[in-house]
Amino acid sequence: MDAREQFYQLVATNRHTLYIVCHSLADLSANTTESTSHDATGAIMFQYRNKDTTLSSAQVTKTARQFVERAHNASALAIINDDPALAAEVNADGVHLGLSDPKISTARALLGENRIIGATCHSSLQLARRAIIQGADYVAFGSVFKSPTKPDAERIALTQLRHYVAQLNVPVCAIGGINKMNIRTVTATGADLIAVASAAQQDGCGRLRILA
Repeated sequence: MDAREQFYQLVATNRHTLYIVCHSLADLSANTTESTSHDATGAIMFQYRNKDTTLSSAQVTKTARQFVERAHNASALAIINDDPALAAEVNADGVHLGLSDPKISTARALLGENRIIGATCHSSLQLARRAIIQGADYVAFGSVFKSPTKPDAERIALTQLRHYVAQLNVPVCAIGGINKMNIRTVTATGADLIAVASAAQQDGCGRLRILA
């Protein structure tokens, strides 16, 4: 089964999938350790989002390759943020693209038909529909709440998110400021993927998965 098939099966067989954004191998290690604990139920996937500008290109590639290997060892999908060429090089399961990143068509040419492409859409249904036409496998909306990672990010209301989920025919990801105190209000919208970054370290991915 290829990565896209695994992804769609994951979404189809789980009410919600926790999508953990990691900034380092340490973040991944902490969450893969907890994800195998007895109280960590539910589906999970990981994204490597490198924001360390001190790393050389070779270091980023090495870290990304290790990230993918460790995620796969934990039986989880591994997505690379922003960089489809890097995702292809390290054999990641896919890439997540922002508005200023390479086009979906470029990413698909690099990754082939068997890997996952996600697209940031902020609060725009129009952007989501355009991304789907271009071949995105999932679309991401947020920030749902004020995010400690991106405090100035554009916001989307829960009612708006719920409407978008009902309108779209691909998996929807909610991101931004989601934690153990508000995660159930997000899952109530019907979003398929619940993306968390700082909350995974603060609240624990096992706890978040149970709440979702």
